[in-house]
Amino acid sequence: MKVLVTSAVGFCSGVRRAVEQSIKHAIPGRTFTLGPLIHNPQVVQFLERQGVLARERLESFKSGELLIIPAQGITKAFLELAQQRRVAILDTTCPELTRTRNLMMKSAAEGYQIAFLGDPGHAETESLLSFVPDAILIPSSNLASTIAWTKKVAVFAQSTQTLEALQSLSQVVLAKTDELRIFNTICQATRRRQESLRRLLPKVRTLVVVGGLNSANTQRLAEMGKSAGKKVCHVETAEDLDPRWLDSDMPIGVTSGASTPIEVVREVVAQLEQFSVFGEKTQKN
Repeated sequence: MKVLVTSAVGFCSGVRRAVEQSIKHAIPGRTFTLGPLIHNPQVVQFLERQGVLARERLESFKSGELLIIPAQGITKAFLELAQQRRVAILDTTCPELTRTRNLMMKSAAEGYQIAFLGDPGHAETESLLSFVPDAILIPSSNLASTIAWTKKVAVFAQSTQTLEALQSLSQVVLAKTDELRIFNTICQATRRRQESLRRLLPKVRTLVVVGGLNSANTQRLAEMGKSAGKKVCHVETAEDLDPRWLDSDMPIGVTSGASTPIEVVREVVAQLEQFSVFGEKTQKN
């Protein structure tokens, strides 16, 4: 049995930046994130050992403490409250999300109705929409067909969405408006992972997706595998693997989310190769 690994694995640049900056500026006992820095439990536990702890309520922050804004950003209201409480702020929001926020605000100021393809309740979605309160959140293109759109609409997407979902929403809105702007705000790292996975899927029967169970971009990869008719096993670490998942007649595929450390991916691959009765060499796709 061969283990085939997608070419795009490990941290994306935005996650790497957030983790490195947090460790660099950590002051034990005084450094906190509002919610998890990234959606990977193992990395969050590692950060705790470095002195970076997660808090769920901004009200618990005190003057003189350091608030690290996570890679997904925080809402405008939370940001203003932090400034009022005179909390020191380290902003590790992904630069691509900052760019999306600025484009959404600019489009709204130019009179465009904002359609945002995103997951309700996700930190990135809540952060971006808080700066453009009149934007309409669209979880799926089916909902878009029920809305009376204005003559000018600008479409944006959560960074972890799929290109197919963005295209589907854009087609629905196009039929109901006079002027449409489409901004492909799916991040480059997400696109590379999805494109790499599309190339891998025809070669495997079983797909192991490595990453936080609460990670949106990792969940998208699992959904892609299921949509392609593959057996999908979503794991966070090598300890979650089960040898009964393996099929010696076909290679097994491995991919990972943008917040999954490369070391964890390597551990998963090594464990799969130990399970393999043939032990054939891992290949990159």
